[in-house]
This record gives sequence, C-alpha cells and structure tokens, in this order.
Amino acid sequence: MLDGIRCFAALLGLAGWLTWGATASLMAQEEVTVESLIQVDPVFYLSTDGLEQHREAFEQTAAYKAFYESGMVDAVFKLVDQFGEEGQLAKEVGQHLLDHGASIAVNLPEPGQLPIPRVTVVLPEAAGYHDQLKSLVIQFLEQEELPVVQEEIEIEGRTVFKLIAPKPPLVEAALWSEGNHLVLAVGIGAAHATIKVAEGKVGDITNSRCWKEYIVPAAAENPMVSRCWLDFAQIRTNYGQIPIPAPDEKGFITVNQFLEIIGLHEFGAAIMFSSLAGEETVRSFVIEVPSPSQGVMTFWDPAPLELDQEFTLPPNLIMFGANSMEWSRIYAAGWKIADGMVSHLNPAELQEFRELKAHVPEIIGFDPQELLGCLGGGTYVCLSASPGIFSIPNAWIRQKVEDEEKLKQMLAMLAERIEPLLIEAEGVVSIRQSVINDKEVMTFSLAGAFTPSLVVSDGWLMISSSTQGLKSYWLREQGKLPTYEPEPRTAARLKNLPEGTISYGITDPTFSYQQLLSVIPMYIGIGQQALIKEGVLPPDVPLPDFPPVELVTQHIKPSFTVVWRDEEKLYAETYSTVPEVSLGVASGSIMVALLLPAVQQAREAARRVQLRQEMQEGYDLENGPLERREKELDRPEPRPRPGKPRPLPLPAPEQ
Repeated sequence: MLDGIRCFAALLGLAGWLTWGATASLMAQEEVTVESLIQVDPVFYLSTDGLEQHREAFEQTAAYKAFYESGMVDAVFKLVDQFGEEGQLAKEVGQHLLDHGASIAVNLPEPGQLPIPRVTVVLPEAAGYHDQLKSLVIQFLEQEELPVVQEEIEIEGRTVFKLIAPKPPLVEAALWSEGNHLVLAVGIGAAHATIKVAEGKVGDITNSRCWKEYIVPAAAENPMVSRCWLDFAQIRTNYGQIPIPAPDEKGFITVNQFLEIIGLHEFGAAIMFSSLAGEETVRSFVIEVPSPSQGVMTFWDPAPLELDQEFTLPPNLIMFGANSMEWSRIYAAGWKIADGMVSHLNPAELQEFRELKAHVPEIIGFDPQELLGCLGGGTYVCLSASPGIFSIPNAWIRQKVEDEEKLKQMLAMLAERIEPLLIEAEGVVSIRQSVINDKEVMTFSLAGAFTPSLVVSDGWLMISSSTQGLKSYWLREQGKLPTYEPEPRTAARLKNLPEGTISYGITDPTFSYQQLLSVIPMYIGIGQQALIKEGVLPPDVPLPDFPPVELVTQHIKPSFTVVWRDEEKLYAETYSTVPEVSLGVASGSIMVALLLPAVQQAREAARRVQLRQEMQEGYDLENGPLERREKELDRPEPRPRPGKPRPLPLPAPEQ
C-alpha cells in the first residue's frame, strides 16, 4: 500500500513537470471547451484564461504597462534565450502558458474507495504538443530507469499514452489530446474517468454547485480571467472518519473531531475569482463559514469595525491596515482548542492541563485575559518607507483601549516582573522610561540598536518602532509634517465601505518592487558567473538588461482590500495594479523546470572535459579507471595548501 502511494506521488510529480514541457505547432481539431473535460464537483479547482483571450482589456491595465511595455518581460525571456535550444523550449512553453492559461482540478474518490484523489490538468490550445511530450517522457524514463509500465491504448477513439505504477494501487498518469487541448489525468482509472466526462456520460464542472452559485453570476457582471475554489465540505465527508494518531501513538482523533476542535467543522467552500476593470485587477473572495464562529475562525468573526476613526498617515506609505480584533475572545478560543486536543488525545493529562491554565496568572504575574480585556476592538497597523542606508521601514500599531488606567497598571506590573530577567541580560535588553509631549513613554532597548516604544494615552495604546515614530505621528496630527493623501479611487472606497466591514487596508507595492528590481540584476549576474564557471553558459554571455526601475514602478498604484461578513459568509475584495500571481509563478516555475535538465547536462559535459584534461596530465592515473574517477568528481575537492598550487590542466586532446 505504501509503495503504491509513493509511486502515485512520484507519478504525479513527474507528470506535472512533463505536462508543461510540451512545445510544437498547434493542430487544428474539433473545438472542445476546457470545462467539458473536468468532472463535476472537484474538491479543488483552479483555472486561468491566459492573456490572449482578454488581450484588449489586459493592455489597458497598469500591469501590462509596467511589465510588458517597459520591456521587463522581454528582458526575462532574453535571459532564457541564453540556454540555447533548451532556453527556446522553456521560453515557448512559458509564453504559451501566459497566453492561453491552464486548468487543474482535483476530484475525490467516492466514500469507501481508496483515499487517492484524481488530478486533471488541461492545457488549452496545446494538442499539437502531444508527440514531443511523449518523446520527452520516454527519454526521461529510460535515463532514470524508473520501474513504471508504459502502454498506449485506444479509449473511445482516442490514443492514450499511459504510465502505470508497477504495484497496487495501480495509479496511472495518462496523456492524450481532446480537440485543441492537451489533457493529463493522474489517479486510479484516471484516463477512463476523464474520457467519460468528455463523452458526456458524467457531468462536467459547469454542473458544480460552486460554479452555478458563484462563478456564473460573477462572470455575468464582469469578464472573468481566473477562478478557483476549495470545497472543504467534501474533505469532511470523504476523509472525516480517518484517524489521526496521537504523538505518543496511544490514542487517535478523527479528522472531523480535529476540525470541530479547531473550529472548521462548519467550513463550507472558499471561492475566488478575478476580473479586469480598467487599470486594475479585481479579486473577489467568498468563504462559507457561519457566524458566530469558533476556534481559529474566531479571528475572522469579530464585531464590525468602527468606521469613523481617522488617522494621519505618512506620505511614503507602504501599508495601512484597519482590523476589528476581539483579543480576549481569541485568547479564550486558543485555550479551548488546546483543551479539546488534550481531552481527545491524552485525557489522562486533562486535569493537569486545566490546573496549569488556572495557574498561568500566578506563574507570569498577571492574568492575560484581564490584560486583553483592557483592549478595545480596533487594531490599526502602519508601515512606511524609510530613507537611509538600510531602508528599514518604520512601523506603528494603534490599539483601541477600553480601560486606560488599568492597562497602564498592568504594563507597569509586567515591566517590574521582567526586571530580574533584564538584569541577567547585562544591558543587552533594557527598559527605559521617558516623557515625550507630556506622555509617559516606555522604550525597550535591544542592544541600543533597536528601540521599540509604547505609550498609553487618550484612549489608545500606540507602539512604534522607535521614539522618532511616535514623535512623527504626533507632529502629523498637529499638521507640522506632511501626510498621506489617497488617490481618488482609494478615497472613494474608504468612504463607501460595505456594511459589516471587519477589515480594510491600503498597500503600495511600489517600495517593495523598487527594492526587488534593484537587486535582481546583481543576483542574476552572480548566478550567470556561477554557470559560466561550470561550463553551462559561455564566458561572453550578455549581462542582465532590465529596464530602469522607475520605468516599471511608475505605473503601479496602491492596492485596496476590504473584508466584511454577514451571518453566513465572509467576503473580501482586492483591487490591485500588479499582475496575476498564478500565471507569473506558474510560467516562471515551468521555465526553470525545463532549464534544469539542460543545466545538469552542461555540468556533466564540463566534468567530463575536466576529467579528460586531468587524465592527459598523468598525475591522476593512480586513482584508477575512468569510471571510478568520475564518481570521485562528485565529491568536493580539498582546498589546495599554500605553496602547493594545483597544476593547470592541459588542453583537451583533439578528437
């Protein structure tokens, strides 16, 4: 059984890599929709359309201007071209994925069957890649000598190439063409099951509940470019009775019991879909979880946020988040989860655990529940860019306080409690008290280099990364320093937050992209040099030629996120000008995966050239035959001693 599962995992990983490795001219075949190839009600589903289907709308987005018109994407593909034919292959595959997208679905077996899911991957407009992909598969299996059975069979008029695990359960990875699309199916009986869907004998994904309730209505409002869901209820139904052993292996807990303890027993499905709207990409989320929630979902089930709070934000804003947080309730939920786990997995220690909980205030010197009870429901976090050599962002947190005097007393008690520990630290960590703007400020000095500071005043607990941060905030409140002015779209959204809002935030990715794009050329240059040394790239390979950072980031605008809920569901929307993550990550990962074999082959060739050179010198002949020396080359060589330089290798003999 375990051997079969390992084979399944190996086949799944192999098939995932090989699917993306397809390239060639496309074949004109009968048109088939991608959705008609995916079985109804997958537990997980992810589909992206690619850029070609929405070319006109995509060219209006800020992401297109930032990454395509600037030349950034072309610069990346030029780097891939440096790897010769393999680079061209990786480039074509990456471009095809960006243009046409991909779909993946995971269907669970029926209750009572082996708990092995079936995975279906569809690459749109890629049917012409079939033959080359099949050749790559066969070549790979011959090189690695994997114990996998190969066969090619006819199913309902389709020629299906299959790889089958040699031992039960007989998991297979099957590849074939459907219309203009390339299909990969992995699982027990995966090929027959998927072809039944294509033949219309089993319902396809358009008959799924999540598709009808969420995808269809949303697509009617705005052109949709990607869609995804996770149907958690299916996991509970199919795997809920599977036992999870205790750490000491003396007891167990079922999956459903575990989910009930951590508060996910009423979790239905999580759905995401995105669309293009002018310069922005709009991502919408729906999570089926009723209120009141328990366990970990307590974090997402607070009272609505007070929307009348105003803050003075710094002009170089990186991130601002406003959140409704019921800290006391979250703390109690954490103890309840721990209590439930102990009671199910190790009931003999339950009484001892509860006694420990009762003695926590005595052990640490204060009652955490009482401390958290002083706090209100609003938590606000700000991060701003900082000039200077290290460019470490400034940060502050403002927490609403219900009982200011009691909180001050408890913080003073806490400082007194940890004073003996600070004495043992010998000044590395210390607490310093000061008065700034008639406010008592407590500063934690960490070796004098970092000085996070806090103050309780005017109904707020404020924590800043330094006393400078506190002063800056108060000066902005007084109008003596410039403040952040949101762009019109963000300002309008701040004024029209939905009813039941529990969180909203502004994020400006410009600073992060500036930092990232500034160091990427350096790291790529270092990587090139390493590959030159290994013989993978030629010595005269061009250096990275990326566009100026400002040319890319000038089009990036702040993102805005809002989260709200009702009695049945949690909702979120994000408005962003940066590209879709799924396509970029998938395309980049696939190109890297395709380049790795080329890099490995070049390394092996370089090793063999080096071996022939050393054998020609004659000083290494005592080490035995060529095969033995090849194995030794895999081991790191000792560093030469001073005064005994290693002889330079002679040129390789002419062939």
